[in-house]
Formats: sequence, structure tokens, C-alpha cells
Amino acid sequence: MKANFKSSQSALFFGMFFIALVLVLGLRSLDELFTSQIELHRLPALLLVSIAGAATTFTIKSVSARFRFPALLQVTAIFALACYLLTEINLPIFPLSLSSTILFAFLLGLYLHKYEQDHEQMRTNDLKLQLQALDLNAAKLELVKQDERDRRLMASDLHDQVLNDLKILKISIKKLENTKLDQAEIDALNKQIEGASSQIRQVMDSLFPSVLEELGLIAALKDLLQSSAAKAGHMVRLNTSFEDEQLQFDNIEKLLIYRIIQEGLNNVVKHAKAKQVQLTVSREGDEIVFLLQDDGCGFEEIEGNQSRGFRYIEQRAALIDGRIKIDSAGKDKGVKFELRVLVKSS
Repeated sequence: MKANFKSSQSALFFGMFFIALVLVLGLRSLDELFTSQIELHRLPALLLVSIAGAATTFTIKSVSARFRFPALLQVTAIFALACYLLTEINLPIFPLSLSSTILFAFLLGLYLHKYEQDHEQMRTNDLKLQLQALDLNAAKLELVKQDERDRRLMASDLHDQVLNDLKILKISIKKLENTKLDQAEIDALNKQIEGASSQIRQVMDSLFPSVLEELGLIAALKDLLQSSAAKAGHMVRLNTSFEDEQLQFDNIEKLLIYRIIQEGLNNVVKHAKAKQVQLTVSREGDEIVFLLQDDGCGFEEIEGNQSRGFRYIEQRAALIDGRIKIDSAGKDKGVKFELRVLVKSS
């Protein structure tokens, strides 16, 4: 960083030297309108004028505003004295050239200093915004983790309490089968309990997909297709050549990807009126692509409750630097729902 700063300052110095030299040569050309030839003993003074301009610009740009005017006086005095000694004050145009160059260099130095300040302020503001975005993403990620912890706890409570209570109730009803109670009523109660137990298990899987933790993302997505779309009457298919280990996602990334695909499938089940649903997992360049397609009713524009669902999806995708693309050719043309996530460098 320091080396880059020094090299940029050196480049600036030589650049200002060149600018000052061009300026002085221009003044010298005007000078030649009044003299017939360049006098060799004036060349040192000419060189000093150009150096004065470069040094003034560099000094005024570098020093703080508090010391800028004293620095200008010092540079002017030093070079005026040097030029006086070298030229013995026999060139009437030289003081004008020197003062004009230093004035130009002073103004140029102020401009460059202001430009650099503005540029640095913009960079500082950009860095602040980036840090704020990182902090915001970190906070959102922590909320997601807390949400998943709450979901896991709720699923555990359902299993340990409600589901066990239903099992005990079913055992109690089983004991009544030998009594004089109507068998049809007992069968109806058993059926209701089994239905309630099945629904609770579905809620538990929705709250916390244990298959994701036990078998990995690909197996969890396959199970998700079967448990949501297939049960709703859709023909489902998963296309992928990936093993779970090849995806190189950490646990929170897998969970967020799962939730995003889950929300996409929920939209298909609720709104698409599709017959077929297909999920393809592939790699394109440095991205893993999850493409969910259906042959349902499609849409012309996203509105209402669906738009809120899509915003939820985009927010989750942003936490893992993912990109969402939802495309439909129109009514009855189906929907393509695409999630792209960068592959981690190993």
C-alpha cells in the first residue's frame, strides 16, 4: 500500500514537472517574439522556472491547508534566490515567467489537493457502505441461525411432547377395543390420531429437515420434492450428477439453499397448477445452478402475496451471495426458477 502511494507521488511529481516545463516553454516562445534567438545562459533559469512550478504544485498538494501558504512562500523565495544568483538579474522577462509559473502551479496544486480529498472521501464513503453491508449481512445471517435454532427446538418439542402424547392416546384407545364401545367409533378415533401424527411429522420436517443434517443437501432436495410436490399430485424429477461432498457448501449455506428451493416448491404447489416439476442441479463456470421448472400456468407479472415470497427468497439468497432469476414466458407457459451460488475456491 505504501509502495503504491510512493510510486503515485513520484509519478505525480514528474507529471507536474512536465506540465510546468511545457508552460514555461510556452512563455519562452512568447518571449521569442521580442528576442531574435535563445541565449544559452538563460537555459539554467528556464530549467529552474520549470522545477519551481513542479515543486510548488507538489508541495501545495501535499501539505495540509494550515501550512500551505507558508510552504508557497518558502518555495517561491528559494527559487527566486537561486534564479537571481544564476542570472544576475539581467533578464527582465524571467521574474514574470517565474511568478506566472508558481501562480499556475499553486492553483493547480490546490485543485489536485481538492480532487484527491474528494476522491479519498468517496473511497471512504464506499468503504463505510461496504462495511455497513457486511455488518447487515452478518446480522441477518445471525437472525437466520437463531431462526433455525428456534425451528429445531420447536420440532424437538413437537416430537418429545405432542407426538408422544398422541402415541399414549392411541395406546389407550387400543385398550378400549375389547370393551363394549362401538368399533366404528374406535376406528375413526385411530384414523384421526394417525392423521394428526402424520401432519405433526410433516410440520417437524418443515421446521427442521433432519435429512439435510443426516444425508446432505442432494438427498434433502430429493426428499423435499417427494414430500411436497409429489404428495400434491405432481410428477417430480431430480437431475444431477453431483455428490453432496462435491458442492463444498457449509451447513448454513446448505440450509439457506434448502429453504430457497423449499419456498420455490411451495409457490409451485400453491399457484402453478402444474403436472410436472423438475429440479436440475448443475455447474456452469464457477457457479452451482439450481433450476426448478414446472409446466403450470405461469405468470405475466409477480404480484400480491407471491411478490412477498419472492422478496423473502431474494433476501435469503443475498446472505450466501446467490443470484435469483425467475422467468415465465406468460400465462400457461410454466415458470423457471433459478438460483446461482458461487463455488468456494478450495
